Amino acid sequence: MENLSTLTKEQLLELQNEIAAEIGRRCASEFEIMELAYNTYKGSGKCWIATVDPATKKILRFLDPESKVPRDNYSGHKVFRVPLVDGTTYLMCQSGSKSTDSRQYFTVQARKLEKM
Repeated sequence: MENLSTLTKEQLLELQNEIAAEIGRRCASEFEIMELAYNTYKGSGKCWIATVDPATKKILRFLDPESKVPRDNYSGHKVFRVPLVDGTTYLMCQSGSKSTDSRQYFTVQARKLEKM
């Protein structure tokens, strides 16, 4: 790598853009953004993501949402940032029909979420 003090302003800006693009690529492959809907008049009225034990399906811990975006007083969606660590299993719950929630198990393989 060249000495940074010998580079011109244009070369430094080009290097800065390349670094920002590489950081974006690396961060994009470490997390996946998920939006889950909630509605207090459907199912339990909650939405959440939890890490679970793949063998027993027991909930180990809940993920904290990045943000909560209310649509009105009783519904909206939450944005979660899901870490893509190979071998991790997640349970995702969001509002489904009038009396039940929609729950799905996902596992991470090759840094991608796949339904179980």
